[in-house]
Amino acid sequence: VAPEIETRMAQYEDGQIEFAILSLVKEPLIKLVDALAENVKSIASIRQRLHQMESDRAGPQSDSTAGDELGEQSLILGPCEKYRLSQEAIDHAVLSPEHEELLKSGDGVAMSAIVLDLTTAQASIRASIRDEIKAIQTDDDRAASRRNDKGLLAKGLLQVVERMGRLRIFMESACCS
Repeated sequence: VAPEIETRMAQYEDGQIEFAILSLVKEPLIKLVDALAENVKSIASIRQRLHQMESDRAGPQSDSTAGDELGEQSLILGPCEKYRLSQEAIDHAVLSPEHEELLKSGDGVAMSAIVLDLTTAQASIRASIRDEIKAIQTDDDRAASRRNDKGLLAKGLLQVVERMGRLRIFMESACCS
């Protein structure tokens, strides 16, 4: 965390640094991407098991399209730069105990229902990630414009000049008294 804060602080001129304690809080985006990784891993694992079960029933000649009706076009099934989802994050994701049990049970109907639920959940997670990325970009844009705003520098100089003027008046009154 410290290197990140130091990097951000270096981008500002003296007297322009304004940091809140919230800058030390873990970004929600990290948790959201982790949730997406778990979701993707769960969908992939369950779909793989469904495909395996379908192949076992139909034999080796099967050209199964099991799972195509599950909205594949709208699913993320692997790494996706847009959502900052890496293969490493997917690999490190842990399936929930419920999903682990479901995979062991071999209940195809229940697995299909869970994949549909996970698909709906993924849409919500993706929307939250998009919102968070947009908020981060807005904050970064605002910070960049503040760094380049010479009005803050001028205001600070005026305050210093005003304080110096008060000091001079104070010193003159102290010397003459």
